[in-house]
Amino acid sequence: MTVFSSRRWWFPPMATKLHLNEIGLLKEEVRNQRRGNKELRDLCCFLDDDRQKSRKLAKEWQKFANYTSHLMKQEVHAYQSRLKDLDERQQMMVMENDQLKRLCLYLDEQRQALLNSHGCYDDHDNSGCDSSGRGSDVADEPEADAEREKAIKLITKEMQTSISLESHPPMTTESHDNGDRIISYIQSLENRIKQLELGNNPHQRSPFWPSQSSA
Repeated sequence: MTVFSSRRWWFPPMATKLHLNEIGLLKEEVRNQRRGNKELRDLCCFLDDDRQKSRKLAKEWQKFANYTSHLMKQEVHAYQSRLKDLDERQQMMVMENDQLKRLCLYLDEQRQALLNSHGCYDDHDNSGCDSSGRGSDVADEPEADAEREKAIKLITKEMQTSISLESHPPMTTESHDNGDRIISYIQSLENRIKQLELGNNPHQRSPFWPSQSSA
């Protein structure tokens, strides 16, 4: 400005006014540029903060996803183990039920055979059969009794083995009581069969099958 003021006589007044207007416009444009730059810097800072927050949030979500995936894998593995355990228990129960069915059928056959044999003895007594035929039947009885007792003991041993194998997973008190009840029931059946085989009077012996209260 001092140079222009010292040399004002070089320019005509109209040119000086044009230059001053141009300088004012340039100053205004510089101010606008500075204002725009400041807004852009603020916008860049805001976007950078937003980017940092988004990055942290993405990391948190990634950690949560990994934790959830690990937890779901553990739950699936636990459910698979539980299903396998339940399947094994079901197989053991099926085997035990099959053995119980076999035992019931066998005991029913023995009951029918004993009832028929006692009926045959009564018929022989009423018809006056000779003592020689009865002696041969009595002689055959110990061998049949030994076979029946051996078969009952074998089935009882199988059931006890299956009950002990079933206790490989943690065995509850209720299942243990049921096993003891079954064993005591089988032993009572053995005692009743032995009583029938000893030749007790059919009118004085107790009923073959126990009542619901004893079972």
